[in-house]
Amino acid sequence: MVFGKLFGKKKSGKTKNRQAEKEAKAKKEKKQEPAFEIDTDVWKIKAVAIIEILGAPVEHVKQTMAAYLEKLKNEKDLKSSILKVSEPEQKDKFFSTYAEVELFAKKPSRIVDFCFDYMPSSIELLEPSEVKFDSHSFSNFFNDLQARLHSLDMLVKNLTAENKLLNQNAHFILRNNILLSLKDKEKDLKTVARNIGIPEEKTKIFLDALVQKGFLLLKKNKYSVNKEKVKFSE
Repeated sequence: MVFGKLFGKKKSGKTKNRQAEKEAKAKKEKKQEPAFEIDTDVWKIKAVAIIEILGAPVEHVKQTMAAYLEKLKNEKDLKSSILKVSEPEQKDKFFSTYAEVELFAKKPSRIVDFCFDYMPSSIELLEPSEVKFDSHSFSNFFNDLQARLHSLDMLVKNLTAENKLLNQNAHFILRNNILLSLKDKEKDLKTVARNIGIPEEKTKIFLDALVQKGFLLLKKNKYSVNKEKVKFSE
């Protein structure tokens, strides 16, 4: 560039285009600055987190991410600045997107709350370089953490119990549909599958299980109800 100025050499079109591309790329990759001023004496904790969402369809993924970031914006005792939001990318039948978020908190426990509430894929503590606790604060920190863990444990146990009950009810409903389908006439696998609206390979699993339990009889590739064991109410 110095010799070009000395001798009055003009930049070629390729050079200009290359420089313009670099500037555009640098501008695109430049991270946004927080839209607010931070008093570092009060907001002592600074971190950067990555929030990822995977799902379908693509509109749902975009809406969910927008809702997450809007909720984060209104969190108490936690300031946030969105540094970057990626465009959804398709992975098999799903779409994934992520957001890079800068966080400011007054105390470390608020960052822990954020991790439980938003489940970031990664988080990096930038400031301060060291975090010190007195014994009382550390005890409170662990008690809050334990309360969170117990709450999540109870939620998982309740969901597991509900899922087990739903599976049992689904099996009962499917069994009754199969028995009603075979109430008056023996049928082959294809016909039963069509009647109950389930693929043949999955229908066969249930039919074979009912045969083993004695509810159904299988003769010449046709299923029928074992009337000695199954009684239909009028």
